[in-house]
Amino acid sequence: MSGSSDDIATVRRLRQDIDGDFLWVRRGGKGYVVRDPGVLDKVRAAWQPIDALDTRMQALQQRMEPHQRELEALQSRMDRMTAPTDSPEMRAAEAAMQELASRQESLAAKQSRLAARMARSDEAGRDALQREMDALSREMDSLSGQMDRHAGVIQRQSEAMQHESAKMEAVAREMEAAARPMEAIGRDMEAVGHQIEREAATAEAQVRALIDDAMRRGLASSVSTLR
Repeated sequence: MSGSSDDIATVRRLRQDIDGDFLWVRRGGKGYVVRDPGVLDKVRAAWQPIDALDTRMQALQQRMEPHQRELEALQSRMDRMTAPTDSPEMRAAEAAMQELASRQESLAAKQSRLAARMARSDEAGRDALQREMDALSREMDSLSGQMDRHAGVIQRQSEAMQHESAKMEAVAREMEAAARPMEAIGRDMEAVGHQIEREAATAEAQVRALIDDAMRRGLASSVSTLR
């Protein structure tokens, strides 16, 4: 047909009324039918290169489909994964570590001052200061133990984040590998698409010329005369 999508209903009706192939044409707001075998053969020949390119495009689409399915499956796996972020436990442990480090720094300053006082004290004074020093040391040991526990939380959370990141990176590499053949097929499809555009423009021009010639030669029948 040579017309618009609005003419499809008319063409379908004519297919029921006309025995054999025909070319539907709309010119000047009127519908015409060309049934001359010679004209129809030339119209088919004009579009034959497009048919061959369509076959190539369909073959490329079939090659693309399994890669698309693989990529969709990988994307689904990626979507189910959760991007690693700091957990509440990790943030709490980090905050506690900062507080404990500050307390340790304060205790270390006290120990330093006690050590200076012990150096200037007599034996009785040193004994009393030593007891204070021992108490500070025990407190320091307690803080160190707490820091070790919080450090363990941070390490475990970090390892879990690294593990999750590694899994996501592995899937991302799989997706990249799956996309590689799609890129090559896509380039082929783009090239065939450009060929189809060029051939279609040529075929359209040829068909319009054939229609003009058929109209001049009286080979086009008005639809109104077919009723």
